[in-house]
Amino acid sequence: MSTSTPSGRPIAVVRISRYRKILDYIEFIKLLILNFTNNVALLPSPVPTVANMTTENNALETANTVAGTRVPGAVAARNVKLKKVKTNMWSWLRYVQELADAAPDTATAIQIIESAGFAVRLRGVHIKPTISATYGEEDGEVIIRARAADEKRAGYEWQQSNDGLVWTTVATTLQSHVVIDGLTAGQKYYFRVRAIIKTGPLLWTGAVSIWAK
Repeated sequence: MSTSTPSGRPIAVVRISRYRKILDYIEFIKLLILNFTNNVALLPSPVPTVANMTTENNALETANTVAGTRVPGAVAARNVKLKKVKTNMWSWLRYVQELADAAPDTATAIQIIESAGFAVRLRGVHIKPTISATYGEEDGEVIIRARAADEKRAGYEWQQSNDGLVWTTVATTLQSHVVIDGLTAGQKYYFRVRAIIKTGPLLWTGAVSIWAK
């Protein structure tokens, strides 16, 4: 599902198939909230507000926990809150699409969409995500990959966070991927990256999250 957009413009999309479980959907909304919080300059006035979205998603998470206890009426109450959060999410997507449509060029439009945490489609083709996280071969190891910068001689600065708000640089590389190890099993980590080119550093990507094993 996507909003309408002028021909050739990047389209903000949500890959619903990834969020079939309600807990996965709740985590996705948390990541959207985090990205909107970290990218206020690009996403200044979402409706509903970040605070309201946070409140609604927290209420959904609580209701989902109660629904798991099989209390009569709990599932129906949870579903009402789920519908509200989904409606809010689509409002955010439309807002991001409007910003992307008003961007001066395609690169900026893509940056706006990805900074919010949505996927991008261009001319019917999904663009490779700016940043992704997968598990490595060893326990406590993850592999973070970024879409390579357009310039050949680019470096990459990688940052890690426990809450998505306070960031620490953990590596700089000449490759658009990095292996991070020594992570604590059961802990959720956030990662972001920025390319460094001849003229200086580019903007940080949106955050990606992963639970360490």
